[in-house]
Amino acid sequence: MLAKLVIFDLDDTLVHEGFEDYNEHLLCNDVLNVLEDLKRNGHLLAIASHNEDAGNIAKKCGISHFFDIIVGSDTYSKLPLVEEILEFTKKTKDDIVFFDDLYENINELHRNGIKAKKVNWKIGVTKGDILEINL
Repeated sequence: MLAKLVIFDLDDTLVHEGFEDYNEHLLCNDVLNVLEDLKRNGHLLAIASHNEDAGNIAKKCGISHFFDIIVGSDTYSKLPLVEEILEFTKKTKDDIVFFDDLYENINELHRNGIKAKKVNWKIGVTKGDILEINL
């Protein structure tokens, strides 16, 4: 399988949202397994978050080293964040798989030709989500 650019939302996809003191215990349950498997299989990983502090949160949670790029902005749309990641990685829309917990973000990316999967915000991304996308 060809390596993909796998982009994740941060809050409620990788980490549980709403905590002041982030640490590894606030990671969604399956996140470390998901990230380790994807990296081992040669995929590029990125975060596109509406949280401007995404890079610091990923670092505090001990997962920043998995990511090739982390983009955080308070923009309403995820599309400009994804386009910034595409420019940085030199990948195309066909190379992307995006995971988010919000339907509006998934729908926006689908409308723009990007493969995207909604995850359950209560548990975040799981290995099952990755398998459904065939990664």
